[in-house]
Amino acid sequence: MALSDGGRLIDILVVEASGFKVGLLMSEILELLPTEKLQGVKVLDLRHHFNPSIQVGSKKLSSVLLRKSKDQEGVQLLVDRLGDIYSVTPEAIETFPPGVARVIPFWAVITPRAGAGDVVPLMDVPRLLSKATIGGLVR
Repeated sequence: MALSDGGRLIDILVVEASGFKVGLLMSEILELLPTEKLQGVKVLDLRHHFNPSIQVGSKKLSSVLLRKSKDQEGVQLLVDRLGDIYSVTPEAIETFPPGVARVIPFWAVITPRAGAGDVVPLMDVPRLLSKATIGGLVR
């Protein structure tokens, strides 16, 4: 299962970092998508996508890809390698490699028991994404 905006699938990725599963909770997307079109959230194990060379300020981060669809450019997100909750700021966009479409803020939360194919429980988190940003992501 994956998030759907009426045809396109949006996967929520979970990767292993320092022995934990780090889940990306994108409840802001859920709030803005029609609930009748929501199919669920798919957890993917994408450890091979980790790139520990990206650094933002004093934090060394790993990159995770949030895929929109096969024919579209992905949206790059950052997850703290130690599993700390970390929100991406607009200043981080300059540290990204060429070809990255955009940076959007998010919260990452440790979910030790989540595995590939599991459904990540959605929680209420602070609204970090504007409707304009969401619209650019899912349309």
